[in-house]
Amino acid sequence: MIPQDLNIEEFAQTLAGQAAEAFPPELPEEVKKTVTQVVYEFIKIAGNALGNEEHSYNQNETILICQLVGEWMFHKGIDNYKNQIPQEYWKPILQQIAFAIFEAAKNGVIQGQNQDNIITLAENAVNNTYKSLIEQLANENKLSKSVEDILNQSNLHDYVEQNYQDDIPPGQEEKDLKLMTMALFFKSLPSDEITKMVKLLGENDKRQILTYMDIPDLDRLVDPVIYNQYLEKFHNFMPQVQIKKRKESIFAKITTAIKKIDRNDFEEIIKFERKNVKNFLLRIYDGKMYEEDLFSLDLTNTIVDYAAQKVNNK
Repeated sequence: MIPQDLNIEEFAQTLAGQAAEAFPPELPEEVKKTVTQVVYEFIKIAGNALGNEEHSYNQNETILICQLVGEWMFHKGIDNYKNQIPQEYWKPILQQIAFAIFEAAKNGVIQGQNQDNIITLAENAVNNTYKSLIEQLANENKLSKSVEDILNQSNLHDYVEQNYQDDIPPGQEEKDLKLMTMALFFKSLPSDEITKMVKLLGENDKRQILTYMDIPDLDRLVDPVIYNQYLEKFHNFMPQVQIKKRKESIFAKITTAIKKIDRNDFEEIIKFERKNVKNFLLRIYDGKMYEEDLFSLDLTNTIVDYAAQKVNNK
């Protein structure tokens, strides 16, 4: 069972729309239509399947499972095209991958695992299923590329390589900022994914990024606006679950804290913050937040945690 007020049809349409907007512009329009339609269809299938189960899934859990299905349909749909998989096998491949994701994520939720573990379970299910299916097609002589080449192909990895290895700005200060931003993003990934990503970079950049990752308060050194600008390049699709309840949870931490303090004292506490961060926190205090004011949820969470801690320690 899933919450009655969660409209799976509407959710599937929204995510398919986001997939269309994020689709690599150099790929054919027909492939875009096929992939976005698959995203829509399999999110609906996953949501309806959860709705028919005896176990009760809350809104966060339902959206997490459906979003993982949609995200991987997007990436593996593009990989099928780039890997020159015959088109008649696209949907059967994606169907089996979607089922594997669904089962892995659903079981992770039922077992009470945290979101990061569930995301990792889903990724492992994708990789194992795709490898098995590709090897089967290779044994049937249905592929024009080697199994190794196909398994090394990743839409997300391609995007990182194209946008971050060759597009480093010439100014050293700006380059360092970009590498710091990459390091901050990498810190949010599972260790095996970090290993894959850094292999795509030059040796000097790789060493510098790994050095930045060891800085405990790295998030304090990267301007939130710049972080968001660079992070958009990584987020081809929906890398994290961004739903109303998570936003409410984040802002509950700061609103609970600021009830204890008047505005002048709050301004004094945050006076040394960057201007955009200070204005952001004051808008929260004044209850004048708008959707367009939000940073990415992870960065918002970091800022709010830090501010709430300073208020509570006053």
